[in-house]
Amino acid sequence: MIRIALIDDQEIWLQKLEKDLQEILLSLGKEGIIQSMTKATTLLEEYQDGYYFDLLFIDIQMKDLDGIQLGEKIRSLGDNRVKMVYISAFPDLAYKAINNEVIGFIDKASYCKEDVELVLKRALKKLKRSPDYYEFYQDRQKRSIDQEKILYFFKEGRKVGIQTISPEGYQVLWISGNLKTVTQDLGDRFLQIRQDLVIQRFYAKDLGNYRVKMQDGKVFTVGRSYQKDYWGVGK
Repeated sequence: MIRIALIDDQEIWLQKLEKDLQEILLSLGKEGIIQSMTKATTLLEEYQDGYYFDLLFIDIQMKDLDGIQLGEKIRSLGDNRVKMVYISAFPDLAYKAINNEVIGFIDKASYCKEDVELVLKRALKKLKRSPDYYEFYQDRQKRSIDQEKILYFFKEGRKVGIQTISPEGYQVLWISGNLKTVTQDLGDRFLQIRQDLVIQRFYAKDLGNYRVKMQDGKVFTVGRSYQKDYWGVGK
């Protein structure tokens, strides 16, 4: 699943680009979450909240912060993985973005859906990797889910809930078992912060005072016995 952010202070362009991207992803058989923003500062706030993206479409000329400066700030935050595509009605400005390691440029004056598909395919190729699947049993059937779609595991009664994220929204998958057992083979992207809770660090924001906010809006407090091993999240 690819996470895409569109940043342009012209809403009509956001609507057009988002519609085309959704259609292209569907035609390619790819899942994606697309978030549109009319202010560059909104993207920076998302990063400060601990969220991340795989691909950014950034308008160069914006009122609050131009796209070149925005790209530089994203790189200065340490995100060298995200792929950037610049969009503008002034293609002669594209050379200014060379230091931000962009993978493409969309000319608004000669815009066509095919150009968007080209840069999207390029991004998918560069981001391509084998997904890490979490395997579990549900209704006596073996199932699996990409770990990137898991926000956290939580214990409720005799069952364990897996809070997941998808383009359709949030969903809980229920499985039987002990929380420690069902999460014992997870990598270091996951962190146990309470006896009944294991979270994925990349979907969380550290609020300080041993409190974390997950992408679905839930706020949790780190258990006292887990605080000594707690090193922060969203990093």
